Amino acid sequence: MQKKMNLRFAYIAACVIITTAFSCTKERVLTPLETVSGGSVTTYDEMMVFLNDLQQKNGGFTIESLTVSVDGRDIPVLRFQQAATEEENPSGKITILVYAQQHGDEPSGKEAVIQLARDIATGEFTDFLQTADLLLVPQLNPDGAESNRRLNSNNVDLDQDHMSLSQPETSGLQQLFRSILPEVTLDIQEYETQNEKWNAAGYRKNFGIQMGVASNLNVSIVLRRFAWTNVFPALQQDLTLKNIHFQRYLEVDDPTKRFRYGTTAINNGRGSMGLYNTLAFVLNGPKGSTGTDNIRERTRRQVETVKSFLDYFSRNAEEVKRIVREERTKMIRGNIRQRIHVNMDFKKDPANPSVTVPVVLLENGEQIDNSFNNFYPLVSSSISVTRPLGYAIPPGYENIVDLLRNHEIEVQRSEEAARGVLELYTINSVTRTEIEDKEMLSVNVSMRSRISTIPEGYYIVWCNDITVAKIIVLLEPHSIWGLAQQREFLPLLNSGPSYPIIRIMRIMD
Repeated sequence: MQKKMNLRFAYIAACVIITTAFSCTKERVLTPLETVSGGSVTTYDEMMVFLNDLQQKNGGFTIESLTVSVDGRDIPVLRFQQAATEEENPSGKITILVYAQQHGDEPSGKEAVIQLARDIATGEFTDFLQTADLLLVPQLNPDGAESNRRLNSNNVDLDQDHMSLSQPETSGLQQLFRSILPEVTLDIQEYETQNEKWNAAGYRKNFGIQMGVASNLNVSIVLRRFAWTNVFPALQQDLTLKNIHFQRYLEVDDPTKRFRYGTTAINNGRGSMGLYNTLAFVLNGPKGSTGTDNIRERTRRQVETVKSFLDYFSRNAEEVKRIVREERTKMIRGNIRQRIHVNMDFKKDPANPSVTVPVVLLENGEQIDNSFNNFYPLVSSSISVTRPLGYAIPPGYENIVDLLRNHEIEVQRSEEAARGVLELYTINSVTRTEIEDKEMLSVNVSMRSRISTIPEGYYIVWCNDITVAKIIVLLEPHSIWGLAQQREFLPLLNSGPSYPIIRIMRIMD
């Protein structure tokens, strides 16, 4: 206890020094992590004191409230903007959203964002602002962070709540995202280097810094390919010069199972934002054996990676703005022949049957590159559906209506019956299967098309804007990431042989 108190007093003393430095000298402002010695990370209160002091003394950014956490902590969002003339940026600036510490026991992202904010505010790192506006959320899960636990105070993993939006933290972030529709987003996390499965195999991950992009097939292939072939190689080249190993993000909790490039899930940050045809990334750095283990080096790697990331998108802002705008326009203007993928999984690539990654041998600590043959780098669609004009949801399913409205998806109540060409599903069977190494429901359906009437009082959702992919993935009965997979919406599959939500293909005058 005495040691912790000494650290806190050291921080308070440092604040006095910082204040003096602001007014008298150009000495570098120290963040709370840089000020204290020993194993300590920045507390929520220390973060808020530092950021407010930084803003008051330097300006250059605003601090706004994103939302309030379950335990009542205000979650800040920092907005950095710099006016640019038309000559400097004729096509307009891009917007980048960076958020960190969705998981409370992954502190290096928060520490990195605090240092990044310091470097921008004090003028050390500002060139990128000529072509990009930046919003920073340093800590999405302050409640979990204060108790050094992954989940928030409602015992929810925030990175699996971006579809349900059951928590104030994710609701606030998604609301911010929709209000600005950034071209680029970055979620900063950490990954476990060891677990029981990896220990049994005799290895520890030594993957360094990893970065992935939204993998769902409904995200434009133009955007995904841009990340694979342009962004990742550029970052790898830049970070090598900074003595940081960089690779594309591999999701593999068990080395005897599949090595795959992330997940096609849409309930996480990048997956949910990617459905809007956003260049949505996740940055994963290695965790320590404890939250504070090697925290300064972990933070350095995150800071340097984010800076390289911002520099890259600043240099390529005009191209990024163009391709995102084009792909979003294609999504909105899509026609009834457009297909939306509702069932997909990773598969092998015959041309690349194995993946080689750096690991540490547990028996002697030797660092080696090891090849694994269970490599599944490609995503393949097994079920897709045509894009409907919209959906009709019967009364009694207001929980679905509420969820759609939480996503700011427009839902109308029909005031009179309407006749049209409708498609209705019959649920043939519901069994269990494994997709992405997780147990899921496999829903077998058949469909019939007929001219019929949508009764008065049904809720109507039209597929005519940027939310179209999200609407379809959520409402189709056999979608692996749909509402029917979630416990609270299981009545969708248990209401009898007929699926209650109707596909509207055409409305007849």
